[in-house]
Amino acid sequence: SARGRGFTICVLSDGALAPTLTAAVAGQKVNGKAVLVRRLASPQEAAGCHILFVDSGESGRVRDLLAALDQSPVLTVSDMPGFLQQGGMIQFVLERDNIRFKVDLSNVSSARLMLSSELLKVAVSVTGRPGTEGTR
Repeated sequence: SARGRGFTICVLSDGALAPTLTAAVAGQKVNGKAVLVRRLASPQEAAGCHILFVDSGESGRVRDLLAALDQSPVLTVSDMPGFLQQGGMIQFVLERDNIRFKVDLSNVSSARLMLSSELLKVAVSVTGRPGTEGTR
């Protein structure tokens, strides 16, 4: 699978985000794996992704997208309003010209993912509770 070859960041967007992101991560590695950026034409292609960025222009199909990913270990990120309430994990927000983010731990846990405490400390808000599914 594509997931085994590299650390894959997928982008569901018609805009310039994918090429911009590709340029930004060129040559980067995560856990020794090359970072790859893939632009998706449809939510169904998200299976091999580690992170999926959903452009705010996709708000019409975000519910279907998140339902298609149900319990897959894919970190979902967006800048669209209400993303967490619809089942997303990390939502970017603009606060006084700074990009900040909100996290929903319930949505993260249901995908059997964990976020570092360092990341959670800098979130502007953390809602939901981590589940027990991922703990041993």
